[in-house]
Amino acid sequence: MPRKLLLKWDKSNKYFYQTVNGRKIYLCKGRGKWNKEDYEVALGIWNAYLEEASQDPKIEKKIQKKRNTRLSSKNERPKHTLAGIADRFLHFQYKRARNKEITVHRTGSFRWAIKRFLKWVGPKQHNDDSAQLLNRERIEGWKTYLDRIQKEGQKEKRISAITANDLLLTIKMFAGWAYDFDYISKEPKYLRHIKKFDKPMVKNPEIFTVEQVRRLFYEVFDSPVWRSFKIYILLGLNCGFGTREVATLCYDEIDFENRKISKFRTKTGVYSEWFMWDITYEMLKHHKEHWSPKSNPIYLHGNEDKELVFRTSRDKPLMWQRLKNIDGVNPVEGSRFVNVDSVAKRFKSLRERTFGSTEDIPTFRHFRKTGATLLADICSRTGLDHGHLVARLYLSHSPTDIFNQYYYNITFENLRRPLKELEKVFDLKWEPNKRYTYEELYG
Repeated sequence: MPRKLLLKWDKSNKYFYQTVNGRKIYLCKGRGKWNKEDYEVALGIWNAYLEEASQDPKIEKKIQKKRNTRLSSKNERPKHTLAGIADRFLHFQYKRARNKEITVHRTGSFRWAIKRFLKWVGPKQHNDDSAQLLNRERIEGWKTYLDRIQKEGQKEKRISAITANDLLLTIKMFAGWAYDFDYISKEPKYLRHIKKFDKPMVKNPEIFTVEQVRRLFYEVFDSPVWRSFKIYILLGLNCGFGTREVATLCYDEIDFENRKISKFRTKTGVYSEWFMWDITYEMLKHHKEHWSPKSNPIYLHGNEDKELVFRTSRDKPLMWQRLKNIDGVNPVEGSRFVNVDSVAKRFKSLRERTFGSTEDIPTFRHFRKTGATLLADICSRTGLDHGHLVARLYLSHSPTDIFNQYYYNITFENLRRPLKELEKVFDLKWEPNKRYTYEELYG
């Protein structure tokens, strides 16, 4: 393929294109690779477009420079500072955000990366010598700088490998954009050879042992204040609930007839269904018939059709908000809302009472990680396929890619057998008006 031609070739989309006023105009689709025949067809379409546009004075004025410019490395180019080119790049990304091609949050990431790059390189650089504007040495120097503050963090705040990759990829994108829009003359082919930083090894999630789960479960008092906490632990293991899911569980989300709980996870908004263990079913049914007050029901905030299953001893939701005053500030102006999570607060005291220290003991949210880890292990031991997808359904996570979303026929029915096996792993027991102890059951 010739290095400099009037039209450009988009390798990813397999199209010939030209840019007019910062906008790509796709002319002709190629046959997989660049070839002269398709280029001649695209060139004919481009010339026809120029002829038609010449009849419109506004369009003619916009493309006059493009039509009269010979794409040659010897051609004289207007001088633009690096900061000016960066402003045009950000303006282009803002236009993409307005057209909903990218998110507004993404434009903020671009702006932050460009700002750091200009601070590092200095904005008073002109593209009269394009080889010195965004060359390989400068991009590699930027990578070396990111590598240094990633490891040492001397004067600037230390950054992670993920943040360093975002900063590096943004500047690589900036260099490619500058070439596409003719701000630099030499194609930055070196960009593909500048590799990303290696991400740190992901640690295995911290999970409970079976013994720890049993000790916590049987340590719960049978008093009216504590007795529902056994159900919280069961919901964390059986359904992968966090404290917010426990606090917002409503009776219309529990199907006692089919022994099933269906709920949208509050964090991801993903819908899931879980088949209740026998002990979960018995305790929830007993709670509804004997422990839940018949009068003065509490409803989910903003929806009086959904009655909450659990409440505190003071007839408040398990998770609520209160005003917290800032010292030395006017109480009205300095107040702010803070969340009060009674489940997490009580679980902390339960850990201290059971183990004496909370230093090496996971928190309540690790019940769901424990269940997901054991579910994947159960699927691998029992010969069930796609254990990671079963764990995703259990955790109410969004699909990670299109292939998993559309081509694997994993339904909530696939959760039934692994959940029954998970119930056997913990082997928890409960009967009304009878208190079991860990030592009595397991020695």
